[in-house]
Amino acid sequence: MGEIYNSSEEIAASASYGDIRMFDVDHMTSDSEQEELMTTNGWDAWRSVSEGEWLSAFSAVCFLYARTISGKKLVC
Repeated sequence: MGEIYNSSEEIAASASYGDIRMFDVDHMTSDSEQEELMTTNGWDAWRSVSEGEWLSAFSAVCFLYARTISGKKLVC
């Protein structure tokens, strides 16, 4: 989010979306099943949008999509 044109405004506007949680894992390959996810940069727990420093490091596309569908009833 920190790299988009109006990141400060978008991050401030996202503060009311407290139900959205973020999590990041590393890309990896393995020949066997893994029991644990590999994480780096402190992303070892779910993060809330109220934690602005984490939101600024998160994917803008992923978060803005989550914000768009937040609260909508989705039918599969």
